[in-house]
This record gives sequence, C-alpha cells and structure tokens, in this order.
Amino acid sequence: MDVHRAYQRLFFDEAGRLTDAARLVLFDIMEEAAIGLASPSLDHAELAAKEGKRRLALHIIGRFQLSEERLRTLERQLNQEEEE
Repeated sequence: MDVHRAYQRLFFDEAGRLTDAARLVLFDIMEEAAIGLASPSLDHAELAAKEGKRRLALHIIGRFQLSEERLRTLERQLNQEEEE
C-alpha cells in the first residue's frame, strides 16, 4: 500500500466520504493552521510558525490526491463542521 492510499483509508469511508472522526481531526488541524485566514499582525517568528502549520495541513490534504471536485466537497464538509 502506498502512502496516498493509506491517507485515504485513514480519513475516508468506503464510499469516499470523510468519516466523522476525520472531519473533526481535519477541522482541528485547519483551525490550528488558520487555513483561509490572514495573519497580518504576527511578528516574524509567529508568522513562520503559522506558515509551518499551514504547510503541514496542506501536505496532509495533498496526500488524499483528490480531484478538484472532491476538494470542493471536502471544503463544504469542513465548513459545515465549522458552522455546527
């Protein structure tokens, strides 16, 4: 099994949907990494740390090897989690 398949098996069910646990974990990672949020008032060290978190979050999502359509679906699912 390759690493991409392992990430997919870890986060998605057999129908290709995020599991409830995966949704919670991804939301937590993206919130911590401030994905989609600007960080203009941080000093250099804080900005560098935040950028490292963003890169790791994007690395994890990139390992899913999702199509653009599935990435949009993932974004909608995570946005729903944020609203709840």
